[in-house]
Amino acid sequence: ANQSATVSTPADASPEVKELIEKDILELMGAQGMSDEQKQSLYGTMLATIERRVAARLDDLLDEATFAQWKDLDQPAKQQFLEDRDINVAALYLEEAMAYKAEMVSLAKAAKQSIVGSAQP
Repeated sequence: ANQSATVSTPADASPEVKELIEKDILELMGAQGMSDEQKQSLYGTMLATIERRVAARLDDLLDEATFAQWKDLDQPAKQQFLEDRDINVAALYLEEAMAYKAEMVSLAKAAKQSIVGSAQP
């Protein structure tokens, strides 16, 4: 089953949660002034991190033998293998992407506060 997921912001979400969901990560981090090349490099690094996190989640969800079977499959077969086991990979990616986004924004804010704090006499 090929499903596309859409994300809508809950009406009762806090302004911080709405901002996290709706804004681009670089904008939230205050890094939108980066060159296109730097942005693409950073997005690539972020995606690789999210992919590793999803793989770790799959490792947790599947027993060792089943995970080993999954790792040996090509990409279309991997998707079908997980769907046959009622594992929603798109939801895992969304969860990990949002968690990663929140972590990166938090780190960026902490770094900015640290820089501002150390600049004061």
